[in-house]
Amino acid sequence: MTEGRYDTIFLISTPIQYLMARLIVSAYFPGRHRAVVYRDGHDFRPIFDEIDARFLGPSPFDYMGFDEALASDLPRPKRLFISYRFYRFAVETYYRFKPEILCAYEDGFSLHIDHDYGNKSLNDRNPQYVISDAIKAVARATGLKPSARPKFIRLNRFQEVYSVFPDVVGFKPGAPHFSTRQAFKDNLFKPESQNTGQGECLFLSQPLSNLGMMTDPEYLRLLEAVLADLSARYERVYFKPHPRDGEAVMSVIAGQPKCVPLPEFYSRMPAEFYLGHYPATDVYGFMSSTLFYVPAVFGTKAYTLAPLLDRWPGGNEKLRDYWQAMKPLLTKADVRDYAPEIVSR
Repeated sequence: MTEGRYDTIFLISTPIQYLMARLIVSAYFPGRHRAVVYRDGHDFRPIFDEIDARFLGPSPFDYMGFDEALASDLPRPKRLFISYRFYRFAVETYYRFKPEILCAYEDGFSLHIDHDYGNKSLNDRNPQYVISDAIKAVARATGLKPSARPKFIRLNRFQEVYSVFPDVVGFKPGAPHFSTRQAFKDNLFKPESQNTGQGECLFLSQPLSNLGMMTDPEYLRLLEAVLADLSARYERVYFKPHPRDGEAVMSVIAGQPKCVPLPEFYSRMPAEFYLGHYPATDVYGFMSSTLFYVPAVFGTKAYTLAPLLDRWPGGNEKLRDYWQAMKPLLTKADVRDYAPEIVSR
């Protein structure tokens, strides 16, 4: 499926989306393509460049900022790739370019749930949005309000799906699915030896308090208890910080002698790069999308601590809603539950 210059546009805002876009290009679209980058307060371009330099080789993308792309005279592309359809900038990009083929690509759980992470009512079935979207479509078609936009892009607008997992549901019947599993393995699975990572585990931080799912004090107490428990079970506990982790989180790590942050350049990358080199490392996290991929692609053992959250003080309804949406996906991906008896500590 070789495409001409800029026949394909990817909308990218995070390192994991950049990784997935690179895998899709390597498997299906050799050549150069346009990447429209939305920064959303973070400029990840230096990380994209580092991924190229350390792991994947020269980038196939020519970059353009989101605002620049909207104001540009770029012609209609054959394909536009979008990962999270609830982003406002995804909606704006779709209506600006109106591609021949709209493609959904996987960047974690978002492809597999039918509602917005932070708002369960934002979904294709809600009559409120069915009606408001129909009214806005009439306003656009009649010229009454050409700028009228729906809240999100509906699943039935996507014509192709690109993902590690084949059973993505909810899309238009007959929409072809293109697997990225082999590209994932070909590009990232490069272990130094069969036993690399044995006796070690990797804990994936997730900013539950920053996301409004748990109070700060309880999250720090939870983190301390989890890391102490893992330290009793493993020779070394590697910790992958989240970009939103602050000094308080890092001080919790410093208090655990067996717990060390990943080497700095791995800390900046999606964890999949580290695990491709050290696949025998057991992986723990709450609801990180990395847990979703590594058992399927690398054969790595992955464990979710999310069941523990139901019993831990300080959580709220938002956290429980998020977990309920994730649970079937983690089970399907062979991610095991891990809920140590540490609640009373």
